[in-house]
Amino acid sequence: MPVGYSVTTSGAAVRVVSTQQPAFSIATGDLVDQTLGLVSSSYGSSMSESRAASYYPGDLLAQAGQLICGQFGPCPVDPPTYPLLAEASWPTVEHATADPAGEAAGRAVASATEAANAASTSVAGGGSGGLTLGGATSSTSTTTRADGVHVHVASSLQRVAFGPLRIDSLHVWDDVVVHPDGALHASPHVVASGVTLAGTPVELGSTPVPGLAQRGLSVRLLGTESAAARSGATGVRVDVSVPVSGTGAPVPGVPTLDRTYVGSFVLGQVAVVAARDGAFELPALPLPQLPTSGPPGQQQPVLQAPVDLTRPVANPLPPAVAPAQPAATVVLRSLRLDDLDLADLYAVLALGAVLGLAASRALTRRAWS
Repeated sequence: MPVGYSVTTSGAAVRVVSTQQPAFSIATGDLVDQTLGLVSSSYGSSMSESRAASYYPGDLLAQAGQLICGQFGPCPVDPPTYPLLAEASWPTVEHATADPAGEAAGRAVASATEAANAASTSVAGGGSGGLTLGGATSSTSTTTRADGVHVHVASSLQRVAFGPLRIDSLHVWDDVVVHPDGALHASPHVVASGVTLAGTPVELGSTPVPGLAQRGLSVRLLGTESAAARSGATGVRVDVSVPVSGTGAPVPGVPTLDRTYVGSFVLGQVAVVAARDGAFELPALPLPQLPTSGPPGQQQPVLQAPVDLTRPVANPLPPAVAPAQPAATVVLRSLRLDDLDLADLYAVLALGAVLGLAASRALTRRAWS
């Protein structure tokens, strides 16, 4: 019987997450989730998919058009798909690329076949929000071989600058092998070289760097983790918090913007969930054991032969009678979509996304001023 595997991977060169404390609402608590060099894949018994994007603003912003048309449609024209995302899915789309601005700005490639998939991105140098990169790449690949499934996820950054912090190179990767017997071997790694703070060499560890902690910034190396079917590695994480007061509400009826805005910059992150797929091994169901008719008080042998379900059964059992229902009844009212004001929900989501993006950009500017 063939052996199957279930694999999910993800990787990011830079991930920026921003939220508010307290959040505007439950729906807008973690809307800002921007990623540079995004790669991900899924592989299983009935699917092989991969996707890559040099820049990805999060599912809400990237798929806003499809969500709105799907809920309030039909739209006059189909909303455009996010141009920087390359998605491959076997057997419909086996190869996809996304580089609308040319390879100089970044390139994303994704591929998928029956026995493998892969995705890769390249991000050109640049800077935004206090972060400067000389360049970044990320990749993932899943391949089925005779000795098991082999998974590789990697992210690499060069010439990173964040305020007074400098990192010449940062490499984060993980190699995972799942053998046919279910044994898993993972090898996550994080390597940072040339780390300096205001020109002074420093060593990154699990505790925040003292020179930056005094300025309200937490910079630390998270490292690797591996447990059961999960494995991964995270490079450098920078947490910054900026309180805002005295701004008030931009529009009457909208919650005030006076909050503490919290942002996190994660440099280099990979994750793998891989295991042997037990769905390929269906359990053997035992045949039912039916006694034969015989004289009373005589124990009959148990049938060991397969049961022929095509033959009529003698002396069928009387039909079952349903028990009487109790007199008391309870009426349940189902919740319909018509009862929800989805237009207000989308308005809140859009407003939260715009405010969150603006806050995340102002966050790092004020932190280094």
